[in-house]
Amino acid sequence: MTQSKPKPEGSRIEEVDEFDGRTYRWKASDGGLLRFFLAGFIICWLGGWAIGLISAIGELMDEFHGFLLFWLGAWSVGGCFAIFVLYNLLRPQRPESITLKHYSFYYDSGSSFTTSLFNPAYGLRRAHSNEALSGLFKRRQQIEIAKSSFSDVVLERTGERQRLYFDHGADRIEIGTTLREPEREWLAGVIEQWSEE
Repeated sequence: MTQSKPKPEGSRIEEVDEFDGRTYRWKASDGGLLRFFLAGFIICWLGGWAIGLISAIGELMDEFHGFLLFWLGAWSVGGCFAIFVLYNLLRPQRPESITLKHYSFYYDSGSSFTTSLFNPAYGLRRAHSNEALSGLFKRRQQIEIAKSSFSDVVLERTGERQRLYFDHGADRIEIGTTLREPEREWLAGVIEQWSEE
């Protein structure tokens, strides 16, 4: 696959040639040491949470208290959320990628849970403030579309924000939300060139 425009200097996009095409992948910010500091804090908090849980259960076994039962339910929900966040902080992060195959386009959203937590610029670029929070619960997307059915990617500016996306059925899939604008522009050119070949 030939590329008419060189990749921007300092780009985080990696190119990997494969048997059936070329993969372009990039990692979101992983939070560095802050990520492990936060994980350590959550582990300590969960220790206190477990002590509070055991104490509340012991108190309920001695004598029934309606408020304590309500508190125990809310305490359990908080602990489950902390465990969920801890799991996502410590699991390996998968890069977002696209693969331009000979006969199909493949998109993998990767797992970028930490992007919402550690990249304030990402949160500010979202169209709605609740999108950053919804990113905590977003499932990994893996989509493959035949080249003959692939509609072009769209690179547009909405206010201060630049978006690169493609449509898949009724869904609008955004690519490279953590990339910088020159990287997104270069990637859009690569995809357009591939679709015309």
